[in-house]
Amino acid sequence: MTRCECGLRFVPGIPEDDSAHRRMHDEYANGPVLETIEYLSPIGHLDDLVVVVADATTPAVRRRQLAKVAYVAQIEMSDYPAGYDGTITEADERLFLVVDGSRCVAFVLTSLDEPHWRLKWKPDGSLEHAEQDAIVGERQKIGRVWVAKARRSGRIATGLLMIVARDLGYELRDLGWELPLAGDGRRLLRRLLPDTWLGRGDAFALSETLDPPLEGTTG
Repeated sequence: MTRCECGLRFVPGIPEDDSAHRRMHDEYANGPVLETIEYLSPIGHLDDLVVVVADATTPAVRRRQLAKVAYVAQIEMSDYPAGYDGTITEADERLFLVVDGSRCVAFVLTSLDEPHWRLKWKPDGSLEHAEQDAIVGERQKIGRVWVAKARRSGRIATGLLMIVARDLGYELRDLGWELPLAGDGRRLLRRLLPDTWLGRGDAFALSETLDPPLEGTTG
């Protein structure tokens, strides 16, 4: 048994396992094919890529089909929940997708949540409270950001987040961010919001977020 960087555990040399791995690795590297994407209207563009959104106005059957991309991300990062199965609740779950043909090459999950914590970067890349009291009141938060391996660059993630904030009617600094952060998410967030930002999570997630410094940073 081996575990590939795509997240799949399989036994090399077993035909069924090898086939499943080829399929999963292609989705991880290039994004999954989602035929339902063609029914969604564009809300923005990143060069030749199209940005669409699945929300409460999208039929449930199509939302469930689109949720496949969240499972691809969850297999790669098994410590984090998929976060989206197509269900819409009072939290107003939305799935923003970057589309290349019939493939989804990046996505952002958002939902309403509260409370949030105002956090501040320190020079060594670690974090501290900018304010000791939690900020009450629901606001939209970023639940997950994922980009297919072959497309990973700050340009796609950053561009998509700007479109997401605009579509939700927020400034980027006023959106919440689900805690704890993965390493790539931590680096992305520090580039986007180098001073303070709003984190959302329980006491354990908050503690885990405040502890580790950003890798490779100096004072």
